[in-house]
Formats: sequence, C-alpha cells, structure tokens
Amino acid sequence: MEMPKVMTVSEVQKVSRRGENWVRGAANTRALKSLPRRTGQWFRFLEEDLAD
Repeated sequence: MEMPKVMTVSEVQKVSRRGENWVRGAANTRALKSLPRRTGQWFRFLEEDLAD
C-alpha cells in the first residue's frame, strides 16, 4: 500500500494557485481539509484531499 503524499502550505499554493493567507484561512475554517495539528504547528495536507 502506497503512503499518501503529505503537502505543506507552499506546495498547496502552487497546486491551487492561491496565496498563503487563502490556504491558511481555508484550513482554519475547515473549507480545506488538513491533518490534525497542535497550535503553532505547521499545516499539513494530503494530496488526495486536494483533488476536490
């Protein structure tokens, strides 16, 4: 079984052609699904969740 690719905010920016603030705002409002994190940690996204 292949592990899904984990993406950072900058990688999501390139794929979605949106800015950093948009990506972070979408993750904060759960409009963009991200992996669980603690306060202060970086956002992480799965490539399969960005296909929508």
